[in-house]
Amino acid sequence: MSLNWKEINLILDELNLKGSFIRQIHQPHHDKLVLDIYNRQSNFKILISLSNPDCRIHMLTKKLKNPDRPKRFTSFLRAHIKNGRILAVEHVNNDRIIKFIIIKAGVELHMWIRLWTGASNIIVTDKTGKILETFYRKKKRNEITGETFNPVKPDNKKKEKDKYQVRELPGSGTFNHKIESFFFDNEFTEQIDSLRNSIIKNINSKMNGIEIKLENAYFRKNKYQNYIRNKQIGNLIEANIHNIKKGDLWLKADDFFNSNQPLEIQLNPNITAVENAKIYYKKYKKQKGGLENIDKEIDFLNKTYSSLNREKDKILKIENIEALRRHLKPEEKIKKKEENIPGMVFTSKEFKIIVGRKAADNDILLRKYIKGNDYWLHVRDYPGAYVFIKYIKGKSIPLEVLLDAGSLAVFYSKGKASGQGNVYYTQAKYLRKPKNGKKGLVIPTQEKNLYIKLEDTRLNRLLKI
Repeated sequence: MSLNWKEINLILDELNLKGSFIRQIHQPHHDKLVLDIYNRQSNFKILISLSNPDCRIHMLTKKLKNPDRPKRFTSFLRAHIKNGRILAVEHVNNDRIIKFIIIKAGVELHMWIRLWTGASNIIVTDKTGKILETFYRKKKRNEITGETFNPVKPDNKKKEKDKYQVRELPGSGTFNHKIESFFFDNEFTEQIDSLRNSIIKNINSKMNGIEIKLENAYFRKNKYQNYIRNKQIGNLIEANIHNIKKGDLWLKADDFFNSNQPLEIQLNPNITAVENAKIYYKKYKKQKGGLENIDKEIDFLNKTYSSLNREKDKILKIENIEALRRHLKPEEKIKKKEENIPGMVFTSKEFKIIVGRKAADNDILLRKYIKGNDYWLHVRDYPGAYVFIKYIKGKSIPLEVLLDAGSLAVFYSKGKASGQGNVYYTQAKYLRKPKNGKKGLVIPTQEKNLYIKLEDTRLNRLLKI
């Protein structure tokens, strides 16, 4: 809730800015401005906040962090009003528009502070009202350099204005002190709520992803559950080889695994009976191995889900803003910086690892982001993601980073269920694009091999789940 006109008058009366000098200007936040004020009686700071809906002006006692480089409007003010003298401060028509009349080196400038919710701004003009610079450039309101600024004329809503009163606020000291505490406490609470909601949203997103993975894992488990049947069918084919001719679509046999019940087995007519049997044996081995890995995967996912649930409960109890900021983790900042890079971005030690899961991602990565000295990894014998390690000048890639990247290559491939695989890697400059090849397709040369066995602790660290 912004200040009303009576509160603004009280704040300005307490500040008594007439005759003071503006010693320095800072912009600690995108919607806040701080003026360092000097006069014979004291030195102090005032805060001008254009935040919606808490736009306000008051004395500032809290220390706010300043950016390393001044922003555009701050630079303008430092050039034009720093060390300037405040000749007068007027509350224009009691309409929450404050006018600072400032003189520096014989030049008079007017700084208008409009504290309207949803339309707040700071505008600097010359004596004639010509706009020299604005905090927010608002073209629709003609609040841009070169236009003329005209404050709103009296609206004769005296009765409506009379209903406002100075709020009774807790705390001690002047009204400036009480207002400062009131708004900063509110902002602090809002920041904590916002941080907590962001963290909970991230956790819920991860939990939703795990639920989908669990659903998929249980589906595969049910599908593989009867893996032994494939071996039995292979045995039945071999037991009836003398009855099978090349070109047969079906084998009719007595199922001696099921009380000699009659059974029809579909065959591939283009291969021999032995080769048909091998197909079923291969399915048997794949599903048997897959079933063992699926149980491990389900156990890992369930443990991770429970861990996230406990983390969420912990976050809901934290009231310390710095502790919440630590929980956001650097990954959020990394994601913001890397949001334009296709695929997924991971970090291993100081190295960046990029995973492109789609052909379109790989194509863009290879054309725009990957350089000749970067490393490329891909799992052997299975379809899977391209994984890239960004090269750092003067540094060789440690084995741990290679193992991290190789683990991601196996994890994001069709060979994930086996829990292991061979990964080949080479530098991007040794990749060759085949003529008329599919988008993103490359053929490696001078590649080396890396055997990878997926480890829960490594994946947990990389995926941050």
